Amino acid sequence: MKQDNDKSYTQKNYGILCGMLEENGWKYETNEDKFTVRTAAVSRNKSGGEYVFDIHIIFKEDLQLAILYAPLPFVVPEQRRRETTFALACINDKLLYGNFDFDVDSGKTVLRVNLTYLNCSLNKKAYEYMLFTACQLLETYVDVILDIAQSGKTCADIKKQFAV
Repeated sequence: MKQDNDKSYTQKNYGILCGMLEENGWKYETNEDKFTVRTAAVSRNKSGGEYVFDIHIIFKEDLQLAILYAPLPFVVPEQRRRETTFALACINDKLLYGNFDFDVDSGKTVLRVNLTYLNCSLNKKAYEYMLFTACQLLETYVDVILDIAQSGKTCADIKKQFAV
């Protein structure tokens, strides 16, 4: 019976997210069998260009959790991964909701924002908040992360930058 409830809550929350996206004019793709949604967000960078962020939202039925993933559109060079790891730890320490995951081996960074719907159906405002937060975090930190990945900043410089 628990599995039926998990699936029921997952289906309801998935429908609420899709309805919210539709209502707000987002373009998106779905996989209803896997309870996944794919969309995108565009943000200006500090040099006036644009970043396009691929956003994936996956509903984990067994955990009753919606997980938003947004890969950053660059790979950190191997020689800058130590400093970038330190910078991401400093950034994550300041965040109340969401975090940046970093794969040291590949140099790829992903923003992750989780939203639990444990035994309940959330309203569309919860999913709006999830997306808004993700977009704000991307807009606020992507240029900062890219700058550290491309600069000669040391961990000491990064520590000063984030006032750790």
